[in-house]
Amino acid sequence: MSPPKLRFGWLDALVLAVVFGLIGYVVYRAQSHFHYNWDWRLIPGYFIRYDAEQGDWVLNLLGQGFLATVRLALWGGVLAALIGGAMGVCRVTHVLFFRLLGWSYVGLIRNIPPLVFIFIFYFFHQQSVVALAGYREPDCRGHAGDLAGADLAIRAAGVATEFPVRVDLLGAVRGCLRY
Repeated sequence: MSPPKLRFGWLDALVLAVVFGLIGYVVYRAQSHFHYNWDWRLIPGYFIRYDAEQGDWVLNLLGQGFLATVRLALWGGVLAALIGGAMGVCRVTHVLFFRLLGWSYVGLIRNIPPLVFIFIFYFFHQQSVVALAGYREPDCRGHAGDLAGADLAIRAAGVATEFPVRVDLLGAVRGCLRY
């Protein structure tokens, strides 16, 4: 049986004309309405800057954020591969406990929407780490405190100074800064 032959009729042409006309109208309105001249020369300065004190080029805030994002993605991928591989092995083993563990992981962790995990780690995990470190809540009316002070508070409390803890504190301390 041969597949049905596709036909292009006048209604198809009308729909395509209306769609392209709407896209053209939106582009025209965007060009004629917004009279802003983008100064793209400033963007590299947000990624890297020259520090006169050190006499060298250093990463600026967006550069640090980009590297932190890449680092989190790589470590997250490694952790996900390890956990996923372990749970996959657990699901096919002959030991009942490990099979139940694998099925529980899939049933509980994999069926929770990612947004719920984001809320859990952003709101609850961050507050517990900050409280465990003994770092007080930043004052959002004035200055938000110093990130180095938060890092020192964590080191003094004996809590891990690893990357995720610093990311959490960066969110807590920088969360109420007004640039």
